[in-house]
Amino acid sequence: MLKHYKHLTGEVFPITIAIDIPVEGSGALVDSITTFFNENLYAFFDNGEDRHLSYESVISKNIKWLIEHYRVAYSPYFPADSTTEHEFSTDCLEMKLVAQTSAYVTYEINRIFYGEGTEIAKDWVTFVKSDGHRLKEIINNNEMLRFYREQPLLRSENIWENLHNHCDEEKSPHDIVCSVGLLNDSLVHQYVYAPGIFEDVKYPLSKITPYLSKEAKDLILH
Repeated sequence: MLKHYKHLTGEVFPITIAIDIPVEGSGALVDSITTFFNENLYAFFDNGEDRHLSYESVISKNIKWLIEHYRVAYSPYFPADSTTEHEFSTDCLEMKLVAQTSAYVTYEINRIFYGEGTEIAKDWVTFVKSDGHRLKEIINNNEMLRFYREQPLLRSENIWENLHNHCDEEKSPHDIVCSVGLLNDSLVHQYVYAPGIFEDVKYPLSKITPYLSKEAKDLILH
């Protein structure tokens, strides 16, 4: 926990960070995950409006002490005993290991916001075990739309209706698949209706694999 913050609602919330640190894996995989942690921790502490430290000066390879490293580095810039100031990009940050197969691991990034209710903006990053690189594309908008058209029993009708309300069925909006991730047996998807309004959906890999990118298919069929 970094500090407590008194929200406009009058409630006092803890501002926290939690990460799942890998306990095994190749050097390339652990290095890639460490870079991913650094990128997200830097974005959390240094929100871009008034940079305090450069990324190069604060990045650390000590994965076991990353959170403490960033807390100490940024302690001059936030008063830990003040409940009225909020200096961070979100209220809480979590980076959780949510999938692991013989070919890949997937982390889920939760950016948690407190308000009248708790809102969680999610994203996922999949790392290829063989060399540690991040999977660049899992599925594109056109293929997701094709999946929705061809698999009506598996689609979210709320998302499908919203897509029809905002675009021609034959066109692909740019933001359908902005947040998707590979789990052990499903594709997880967070659809954003509007800022703070999300829907989380899972599609079985047994059905959606034909619509995925070549690299994603190769990982699944590994």
